[in-house]
Amino acid sequence: MKLTTSYPVIRGPSDAPSSSRGGRQPGRQEAIFDLFAQGPKGWDINFSRPNETKYISSIRLKANQSQNLAVEVKPAPNSARREYPHQPAGQLRRRQGRANLTVILTGTYALEAGTTSGLLSLEARQGQPANISFYVKNTGSAVNHDIKFMTSNPRIGRWNSSRNASI
Repeated sequence: MKLTTSYPVIRGPSDAPSSSRGGRQPGRQEAIFDLFAQGPKGWDINFSRPNETKYISSIRLKANQSQNLAVEVKPAPNSARREYPHQPAGQLRRRQGRANLTVILTGTYALEAGTTSGLLSLEARQGQPANISFYVKNTGSAVNHDIKFMTSNPRIGRWNSSRNASI
């Protein structure tokens, strides 16, 4: 029995599941193969057929049949940024097949922006300065690069007795 993988190294953020496709080479007789994978504590690793949402723990193959499988790896919350090697495997009686799969977590990317008061508006008077302070906080576990801030002038509406105010 031999397992292979199309994507032996997967790289992505810590808070998103990643998947790899693998296959089993044909055997000489019909058999049921148990599928399993051991990851770090708290990780969720599942097998499915490609383009299916149902997880499977074993698969029946006829003689000389091969089958593509998807392996979904969901890291535990707050998993550290680093490289994690795995060996998803299949087993038939005493024979085992393993495929090498490495997941490289890059951290999570998240920003929070707001004001200390929680309000995103302010009271302003014509001809008087008006200021608002805001903060930007990195709430992810990875460094965010090339953050750009954009502003625009507010539209100033005028009250007309024959119409409603427009802003």
